[in-house]
Amino acid sequence: MENLPVVQGETEVALSPQEVVKQVGTIQQIMSTVMKKDTHYGVIPGCGDKPTLLKAGAEKISLTFRLAPHYEVQKIVSGEHREYEVVCTLKHIPSDKIIAQGVGNCSTMESKYRYRNTMENTFEPIPQDYKAKKTQYNKDGFYCRKINGAWAWVKMERVENPNLADQYNTVLKMAKKRAYVDATISGTACSDIFTQDLEDIRSNMAEPETAEAPAMSPMGKKTDAEKYPNSAKHNPQGKGNTATDTTAADDDSFAGLTDDDAPPY
Repeated sequence: MENLPVVQGETEVALSPQEVVKQVGTIQQIMSTVMKKDTHYGVIPGCGDKPTLLKAGAEKISLTFRLAPHYEVQKIVSGEHREYEVVCTLKHIPSDKIIAQGVGNCSTMESKYRYRNTMENTFEPIPQDYKAKKTQYNKDGFYCRKINGAWAWVKMERVENPNLADQYNTVLKMAKKRAYVDATISGTACSDIFTQDLEDIRSNMAEPETAEAPAMSPMGKKTDAEKYPNSAKHNPQGKGNTATDTTAADDDSFAGLTDDDAPPY
């Protein structure tokens, strides 16, 4: 693999057209024979047809051209929030030449890390005009959700993540991944084949998943309903109090949520 045209001799000024074709062909061959869609690359819905290069795909391309990543990390602290700026330098393993650099940034201020969703069962009947006025109800934070198999009228709110420290390592790894993918695309000139970070943009706009809302006991002790949420014996009414989702809310007050299988009225 040492003779791949990603690295040139000391006296060469430019790649020949044949070498450019060879390098592009190598990446396309790896993509078609080794890489798998949604594992090494993926097309993000609503973000065009160009595939997004994922970390696993960047690793395969780096292995092909024998490139090793080296990282420089800068940590920025603002209260409980953390931001990481990472520079990834790709070096050709046999020659130790620097091939490219990429940059990546990630912060707990991004919505997917900063916010969490709470869902509270109001124990009120679902309004008869819910479907007719669903847009307004949703704008006000009210939704129809199944809790332990029974339909319930719930109030959902977006709140600040009370456990930001749990996200520090995730944010660091994300910044590192973004820098690595950026360096790989730059170093192998494959931006015409792949893009990057669209999956992160999409995930920052992700719709929150429906959360079960088990009954809560005093002093934080688990009740039988919490231990056996799907048991008719231990939780016959499907009653709940408040649950916290583990995904980020839409910036538009849950505007992305839908109730396609809500009660038929």
